[in-house]
Amino acid sequence: MTKLAIPLSLETLQEMDKDRTRLSGLTNAELAGLFTLFKLANSSKPFNGPASERLLAESLQLIGDSQEARSEIEDLVQDRVEHFSDLAPGNSDMFFLMSVSDVANKSYLEQKNRWRYGCSKEFNQVFIKRNILGLQRNVSLSTEHDRLIRAIEAEPDEPMAIQGFAGVGKTYLITTLAASLSAKGLSVVALAHTRQQLTALMERTQAVRGLTLAELQERQRF
Repeated sequence: MTKLAIPLSLETLQEMDKDRTRLSGLTNAELAGLFTLFKLANSSKPFNGPASERLLAESLQLIGDSQEARSEIEDLVQDRVEHFSDLAPGNSDMFFLMSVSDVANKSYLEQKNRWRYGCSKEFNQVFIKRNILGLQRNVSLSTEHDRLIRAIEAEPDEPMAIQGFAGVGKTYLITTLAASLSAKGLSVVALAHTRQQLTALMERTQAVRGLTLAELQERQRF
């Protein structure tokens, strides 16, 4: 079954939970994706794939054609949604959230404010069933993310440096990797130069343990 690609990233949902004013800065496609998530979460009957995609496409066109409609939808989700990230559970059988880079790429648009039907099939996504924190859930990963995670899992004691531009999904990769390794019984510790950086990293990646580099060096002396 083809899952609907929602043009919204998990990172954006998490940022909106911290700062709800970010809602007004969403693109039309992101707002349409958020509205679709809201409707799916609050529908009394499940949407099938084509119906969900039609809802997304029609919402995008409506938002793009009418500023009044955009404002009404913004007000609706602002008032009715307590936690935006709750709209996108990791084990949905109907949809997956795009990565930050895929959202920015906008290849899902046929033209401005017009959804390109069938584009979900083209997104190079791999759905991997992993035992994370004792629960079976589907995790949406790009081919590159999946390859990196498999390589690290195969040799967890080998050092590996990963570089990437802002928005390519490094935090999402770390979060998924940490959960996967923890589920295998391995110890995962987040490291950062300063306590402020460490706090931000642990909050974004949901890490359980963390040390600054100075604290790590201090521990290694004993």
